[in-house]
Amino acid sequence: MEDDNEENGGDIAEEVVEDSDDEDECYSNRLQHTLDGNVLQRLKQNDPAVSDLYINLCIELMSDSFFNSIDWKEDGNCISNNTHLKRIHITNDVPNAGFGQAYILGEEVHNLPTRQQLQEFFSCIYRNRSIETIRISTIQIVDEFGGDLIEGLSGHHSLKKIEVGYAYNTLHKVKIGSIGCTAIGKILKHSASKLKDLRISYCQLDDEGVMLYVMDY
Repeated sequence: MEDDNEENGGDIAEEVVEDSDDEDECYSNRLQHTLDGNVLQRLKQNDPAVSDLYINLCIELMSDSFFNSIDWKEDGNCISNNTHLKRIHITNDVPNAGFGQAYILGEEVHNLPTRQQLQEFFSCIYRNRSIETIRISTIQIVDEFGGDLIEGLSGHHSLKKIEVGYAYNTLHKVKIGSIGCTAIGKILKHSASKLKDLRISYCQLDDEGVMLYVMDY
């Protein structure tokens, strides 16, 4: 665990369990398919061209979130049965929100996903057998609900890489509380885990969270 910010108590940390291969190094530069009506239909058709999926949970002014319009219990098979989807990026990236605070996973706020929607969506990911990379950015994991969603990735059939953190458009660092650290630790130590690469970048980790993470790992 590298300490990138000694002046602030070392609360910005990044861990790389294993160096990424060339394909993963290009991940941030590749074309990602943003979830919308067209992409949803292509997912349902198991289109092999849709291997990267970008899902933004934020609500922009005067617009609706497409994520919220989906009945994931009804349409979730487009992800759970998909055989070409390799990478999913889940974010709450609010444009020009320089002073905003990162969304807490599962926070009940008007026009953001309900906990039931999030549970049904993550359940689709749990059942999928092709996803290899999950990136969760500008989202905090600090309470039991969020921790349970992340812990549900334990023993995933194909997951090899997890990235958590990255508060691009906020002055607040993304917090990964003791519950979030424990959940990540349980993913790592699961007997069926295929995880090879873990990145926790630009996050605020408290002492208790780091200790529980280390103990679990």
